[in-house]
Amino acid sequence: MAEESLLCRGGNNPVTRPLQHQIDFNILVPPKFVKITNEVIEMLAGEEYNLECTSRGSNPPANISWNLAGPGEEQFGRGSDLGTELVSANISTKVINSETISRLPFTPSKQNEGWVLVCRAWNPILNSTLETSLVLRVAALPEVILEHSMNIDNGVAEGEAVKLTCHTQAASIHSQGWYFQGKEISLDVEDYKLEENNLFIQNISRKLQGNYSCSGENSLGIGYSNVVQVLVHHTPVCGKNGKIEFTQDGTNFVFICPVQANPRPTKFRWNFKSGDNSLILERTTLTPKLEIQLNPAGSGVDYSSVSCSSQNLMGVQDSPCSMHLVPKGVPDPIRECISNISTKTVIISCSNAAPNLSPVKYVLRLKYNLAANTQRIEIINPSSPYFLVRDLPLNTRVSAEIVAINDKGESAPFQVELDTPQPDNLQETSSSSLNSKL
Repeated sequence: MAEESLLCRGGNNPVTRPLQHQIDFNILVPPKFVKITNEVIEMLAGEEYNLECTSRGSNPPANISWNLAGPGEEQFGRGSDLGTELVSANISTKVINSETISRLPFTPSKQNEGWVLVCRAWNPILNSTLETSLVLRVAALPEVILEHSMNIDNGVAEGEAVKLTCHTQAASIHSQGWYFQGKEISLDVEDYKLEENNLFIQNISRKLQGNYSCSGENSLGIGYSNVVQVLVHHTPVCGKNGKIEFTQDGTNFVFICPVQANPRPTKFRWNFKSGDNSLILERTTLTPKLEIQLNPAGSGVDYSSVSCSSQNLMGVQDSPCSMHLVPKGVPDPIRECISNISTKTVIISCSNAAPNLSPVKYVLRLKYNLAANTQRIEIINPSSPYFLVRDLPLNTRVSAEIVAINDKGESAPFQVELDTPQPDNLQETSSSSLNSKL
């Protein structure tokens, strides 16, 4: 308090004590100084800062309040106060003589970039105010939003152009990236054109349909956008492997046509042909699944291939999906095998023959000489051309042949010569690909 006194004395002679009267009073003084004493030049979004504001010279000591003003907020209250007053139980204030110190715990968000934080000191009796302010600089990972042109919500036709716009909400963006199916796009290819924050997909095709996103990078790191799916309307085509899938139960078959299309196909056409490419059977389905009985007993009909094609609202499939069916005769010969030979075992594994319209079993036949006698071994595998042979004599040449057999006969043999290890190489194991002698 600026407490002062005035003393008045009066007398008319030097003998008597003069009369006196003292008046005590306070001088009301507005704030003379206010400052945020620990200004932070740049804050990180989400991190807490303890800010301190000091006021001096006011009598009585000044009250201090904190205000936060966003863009375009109107003035209100005393003087030129801006924004909304911050009220928190965590704000602490202490008074030392004529000095008031206020501490504010403050956690900025990225939306506070460019806002104004005001410290206001005011004398409650004089209604006199002194203010200082801090323009907030808030650094944050970029907030990135990807928008698309209105015409892609329900898909676009092949050949159309698509525009994607990447919006970044953060200060000091120094680079931007674009991604297709999670991989960064090379912008030096003809399919894409970049103009500022817009990506144009020119003459879009099936290979360019998928998920797109973008990113923005600043000093704190990279922020990624939402994903926009671009769907392309096109006529049906065969899938990546182009293979018709099928399952078999005796003469009953289920075929699945492996087409890709947008929109979904509405009709499927199936053709079964003989070895001379003559059409034997034709079917139409509304789904990619066909259930059919082939080669009923005694029919004598052989099927060489099956194909399927489909159509949707965009048109008819240009090239059908097809699969070769082995006629109901003897199986095709086995062509690829590998062997693994050790002192105790011989393992021979071959690739399956082509699909066949009747069950197939596989037979391994071994022949070798032992003490001037010819030894023969036959091993049957009813499901696959995989064979394990134990306890063959060492240092012996073994002739082997593998055949596939069905109810019409057996295939041409796959023939090879194998050499078992010598006694002085008992620890060795050898693996190799086998080539038929035929």
